[in-house]
Amino acid sequence: MEATNQAREQAGQARFRRIQVPAFTAEQMVLDAVRGYNGYAGRDPFGLALHEFRLRTRLAGTAQILEVAQEGPDPEAPGQRRAWAVWEPVPAAERPAQVGDPDYVARVRAWLDQPVDG
Repeated sequence: MEATNQAREQAGQARFRRIQVPAFTAEQMVLDAVRGYNGYAGRDPFGLALHEFRLRTRLAGTAQILEVAQEGPDPEAPGQRRAWAVWEPVPAAERPAQVGDPDYVARVRAWLDQPVDG
């Protein structure tokens, strides 16, 4: 969050007191569990295991900063700002190819959409 606040200050914007990370939706939770079955290979911009979804970031100079969906006053700290982060799917092309199937979740979903012979 510090890199995000530094980039905001350089752009003449107020610092965030906090950035809230939304909970996964039910669908995101299921898709992330499918990804976990194949293995969470790779790392996200924060050095954490690369799941099916990651927090949306952008490069600002040499720092990865969080993209936010919305921002507004922080009701718990008058005069300070709060923001809400955004989850995005990790493209298969950005997953390490040497471990598991980078497009595993899409292949499972395609397989599930197949008609059942009866």
